[in-house]
Amino acid sequence: MMKPIIKFLTIALCLAVATLYGCKKDYSSDFEFEDNYIAIVDELNGSYRECISPKDAVVYPEPWTQEVAATFTIPQATIENMSTCGLIQTFLNHPSAILGPWCNYCSGGDGIIYFNSIITLNPVPVELLTRVDAFDLLLLRYINMMEELLKENDPEKVSTWLADNIAMILASDNIRLSLTKQQAEKLLVVSLKISETSEKKWGYFLNANTHIMVSALISLQYEAFLNDSCFASGSLKTDLWGYRICHDTPGLIVKYVRDYLNANL
Repeated sequence: MMKPIIKFLTIALCLAVATLYGCKKDYSSDFEFEDNYIAIVDELNGSYRECISPKDAVVYPEPWTQEVAATFTIPQATIENMSTCGLIQTFLNHPSAILGPWCNYCSGGDGIIYFNSIITLNPVPVELLTRVDAFDLLLLRYINMMEELLKENDPEKVSTWLADNIAMILASDNIRLSLTKQQAEKLLVVSLKISETSEKKWGYFLNANTHIMVSALISLQYEAFLNDSCFASGSLKTDLWGYRICHDTPGLIVKYVRDYLNANL
């Protein structure tokens, strides 16, 4: 009588383990650099509190008319005394919501020159990029915003414009000049994670996020990428929407990012 009972319990235990393992497998990520991604998030969350509603962020007047825009300024002393979180939120609060080279409603011209000039001429991001904690807080804000957006299965219900504004700074020439190797690699891991998730859930790569990848690869002087035919003239081709490679062949950028991380992490 004992053998059938033992056999039954053994089978039940195996089924329970298999079921439990199956549940774990269903909910685990197949992102190949998941451990690196988790380490980045844990490090940022451990050092900084998410600054969603800083008390010193500037609230712009409403309605925001051309007349108001022509006369409204933030005193430089206010900007200099603002917290890093306050500066980030003030940039996001701006009513014009300028989205950089991936803006579909902007006038003609070179998108890269356009969005880099916005960063250079706007005293808020200029001050922001002097702060030692700017990169970490921008990256943490971007991660949190994108993780919330990527929970949505229907891309038509998603508006990425706020996250695009953070991406605009992270992809800018202005921040690239100060990136360390470790920071550039963090950008690659985070942006690859976002790219893979958006492609699987929504069927396409996010243009703003792909610009971050390009900027980080340039910062790292990754020769395989720099030797690509896209650099045939010595620099990346650009148009109104920024680097042409970002909207023409984003999958190629993703490949270079994965190749770099596989070789260096």
